[in-house]
Amino acid sequence: MLGVSYQVLGNHEEAISAFTTSIKLGADFPDFELSPYDLLADSFRTIGEYQKAISSYKQALEIDPNNALAWYGLGLCCAKQENYEKAAKCYEKVIQQKPDHIEAHAYLISVYEQLGKYDVALEYAVKAMELSPSDLLPMMCLNAWGYNLSNYRDGLENYLQANENALDDVVKGLLYYCLGETNSVKGNNKKAKDAYMKSCDIYKQLSKSKPDYYYAFWGLGSSYYGLKQYDEAIKAYNKAIKLHPKPLSSYVKLSFLYSTCPEAKFGNGKVAVELAIKACELTAYENDVCLSVLAAACAECGDFEKAVEYQKKAIELADDEAKAEYKKRLEAYKANKPWRQ
Repeated sequence: MLGVSYQVLGNHEEAISAFTTSIKLGADFPDFELSPYDLLADSFRTIGEYQKAISSYKQALEIDPNNALAWYGLGLCCAKQENYEKAAKCYEKVIQQKPDHIEAHAYLISVYEQLGKYDVALEYAVKAMELSPSDLLPMMCLNAWGYNLSNYRDGLENYLQANENALDDVVKGLLYYCLGETNSVKGNNKKAKDAYMKSCDIYKQLSKSKPDYYYAFWGLGSSYYGLKQYDEAIKAYNKAIKLHPKPLSSYVKLSFLYSTCPEAKFGNGKVAVELAIKACELTAYENDVCLSVLAAACAECGDFEKAVEYQKKAIELADDEAKAEYKKRLEAYKANKPWRQ
């Protein structure tokens, strides 16, 4: 129990000492789902001692090979060490024990991306969206796949052709939206427009049949955004925010539209800052996408000093692929120029 108290307080060195002593004494924690080895491994992982954490997780698995929590922690450590093949196997073990484990599905998207297996990553993405739309759908709308989204183009086309009739409308609409994004990145504007239109049609019908359904309206807003129908996108995003003020995707997308729209009449720096601040508050100022959008909003208002500050923080938090894009924006802000799409 002492080790758990230290762990809760964030004193992991003391927690490690206490858990090690408990293990030597043969103590067990019957009131906890985690074994002493799990708890010890978690503290090692938290302080970045991944190899020691791996050793402890493996000891936990020797006691119980079906310990999903140990497999999950082991997967996290392997991913940190860039052993993505092993990480994938660990997360798949988690899903065997707990098929609705949303975090394992989400991490499988990431590790299979790293392995270049985008078709497999897409399958897990769809499963994750179906399991927990409130967690995954908004982030997918923000391109949670990162700036390698274009790598999904062929996989998206094939998946939609094979599974279109079996997909939930919300998921299907989002996949068409993402297909539009991938084709836009690749410069295939006709295919991009076709995909955005299909997404838009799906969400239009959904918003009519379910007029109080948040996801219908943020999906509709994103589709209109892709089609450059900015006035309609603004209406849809505002409707989504009115229906459900907690998910951050509508705040981020609407703020970015107001900050970076190539059509000056839609620019609104003041509102863009308010929306971006709300998104940052919802993510404790620790999400690179939200911070980058706040930077763009500050730049639109002419506050380039703040824009540079927030963009630098976004770069610190971002993965390597996002960093390249973010650095371009940073250079614009340093030159006292707002960002434009």
